[in-house]
Amino acid sequence: MNTIETTPILSIEDQMTKIRMSFHHKTTDIEQQHEQLVTQLTNQWKQTAKERIRLQRLTLDYKQEIERLNQENERWKKLDSDSLKERTNIQNECEQKLKEIPNSTVN
Repeated sequence: MNTIETTPILSIEDQMTKIRMSFHHKTTDIEQQHEQLVTQLTNQWKQTAKERIRLQRLTLDYKQEIERLNQENERWKKLDSDSLKERTNIQNECEQKLKEIPNSTVN
């Protein structure tokens, strides 16, 4: 048995049609990929914007809390200082009163 292989011959129009179809298919794929990437980037951008807003709010809350704590710290320092002054005054008064007590009553 003899087999003869024949090479199919395509016309130029057939080749052009195949090339156009291939080009159209690749272009469609690329456009779909582009749309997907744009959608992904848009979603990432929205998420980043939300995160930025959240961080700005946290930063503002943090700054306000620091200010409040600094004010409270100053108030406590003043109370401590006043307390130490009062303690010293009371101690001095007691020592003075002790000195005023006549020595004869100490027996």
